[in-house]
Amino acid sequence: MSVSIVSTEAKNIVEVAVGLFFDTDGKVLVAQRPEHVHQGGKWEFPGGKVHADEPIEQALQRELLEELGVQTNSASFLMRCQHEYSDCSVVLHVFRITDYEGNVVGMENQPVAWVYPADLAKYEFPDADRTILDTLLLPDIYAITPSDYKTVDELCRMVSNAIERGISLLQFRNHSIDDATYIQQARALSDLCHGKGARLILNREPSMVEQCGAHGVHLASKYLKSYTKRPLPENYIVAASCHNEQELKLASSLGASFVLISPVKKTASHPHTVPIGWDGFRSLKSGSGLPAYALGGMNLEDCAEARCNGAVGVAMIRGVWCDQDTDLASS
Repeated sequence: MSVSIVSTEAKNIVEVAVGLFFDTDGKVLVAQRPEHVHQGGKWEFPGGKVHADEPIEQALQRELLEELGVQTNSASFLMRCQHEYSDCSVVLHVFRITDYEGNVVGMENQPVAWVYPADLAKYEFPDADRTILDTLLLPDIYAITPSDYKTVDELCRMVSNAIERGISLLQFRNHSIDDATYIQQARALSDLCHGKGARLILNREPSMVEQCGAHGVHLASKYLKSYTKRPLPENYIVAASCHNEQELKLASSLGASFVLISPVKKTASHPHTVPIGWDGFRSLKSGSGLPAYALGGMNLEDCAEARCNGAVGVAMIRGVWCDQDTDLASS
């Protein structure tokens, strides 16, 4: 794929290739911009402008070699985001660097630092990096609640145990109960999640989110066409399930925070559905600029492979709740 810097009467569109490096502790690499350039003095993720008629992956390799002195051997596309400044429009093509050679050095004498994602708020970044920063706060595992619990107390005990083991983002999904019961249970889960620092996503009407004190909504793929604009303000999470390019485009038009792409593998709940496999996941992901979780037959062991295929991580039900003794934070 080739892109170029294009000029319009209104403003320049600047295409930028960005690389995310992670160390073994989960820290991400950032570098400080020179004072004399646009957004000077602020911190950013390594990368740079794509030359006219230059493939993005080639630009990524070139910029990382020039800036950091490393040779990039493998990178997975993570997301694409655009920001409008007063004088230009910046499009960021963001990749997770999965294999490289050499030691990271600020080749242009720029300060560099390895920072935990949770600590990035202490650094000043350009506005264009806002979506990347939000994405880096998404965990490897998006947990979906089971529906075979008997009481709300049992549900809360299960969720509390999962949070203690490392789950920080979960979807409350139960289509077998009425709205009144769902709201009652969602409020109990919301109180629990707020107290333990986890985020709760509802799988019901977006209007229930605020009244339950939840952090966002998850839209099933069959409901995407029902919305012509983002159903919640920007400070809430909007997630969506997608199975094809059309649904991904709808999710993008709504300004979704992230999507679930499925089914990657065979599932017990849909035994007759043909899985798309990792090739299918990667193909759909490459056509979408949204952060994505892999869903369908996922286990904890699939996290690393999911990231190598461009996913934020995995979404799952059984893998979270089956073994109540597994440490999920280290997956």
